[in-house]
Amino acid sequence: MDELRAITEVFKPGFVCLTETWFYDYILDSAIAISDYVFFRKDRVNRQCGGVGAYIDSRLPCQHLAEYEATDTESLWISVRPFRLPRTISKILIGVVYHPPDSSSEKNDILTDHLQKNTDTFLNKHPDGLVLIIGDFNPASTGIKAQVKQRTGLSQLVNVLTRDTGILDWALTNKPKFFSSPTQRPKIGRSDHYAVLVKPSITLHTSKPKEDRKEDRIKT
Repeated sequence: MDELRAITEVFKPGFVCLTETWFYDYILDSAIAISDYVFFRKDRVNRQCGGVGAYIDSRLPCQHLAEYEATDTESLWISVRPFRLPRTISKILIGVVYHPPDSSSEKNDILTDHLQKNTDTFLNKHPDGLVLIIGDFNPASTGIKAQVKQRTGLSQLVNVLTRDTGILDWALTNKPKFFSSPTQRPKIGRSDHYAVLVKPSITLHTSKPKEDRKEDRIKT
């Protein structure tokens, strides 16, 4: 946590998305808090490992979308509305997903249906919305790659290694031209995955005074 806090202080990301948190109900929110961020979590229940979480800059209006979640997928959904957005974007949907490496073709279908349903639901309500789904999809072992892109219509942004063995972590979006090319960052703590920094191609600001503003950057 000390290293994660230090990284957020350096990069000042708008969103920090985590997979395989290994958090359990006995780990209090206060123990994993980061100053100036609101933390959302979905711990794995009655099983070890897993879990997803997201830190959102506390100055960005956000809402946890519990109705978007399902018991048969490890995902967390949050809507965010920065005070200043391009006119072509009305609201942002953040999804954080962990898809275990031993997932079967049936589980691939369940997750793909889940992503498609949530994407369609959000865009039906917000036609000018931006969808950004971050997570570890383990495509090499699960074989989920083709069907997700075909059925959701989302583009995969990450083109740098997220693990020494390949690209396991994705950033899926409906507006790929909005983002710059992601960059690989060092592994955090004892993680065997590299962190990835995803930045918009333009600068977004909160409503704070100019000297206090943070760029809305997205990190996984």
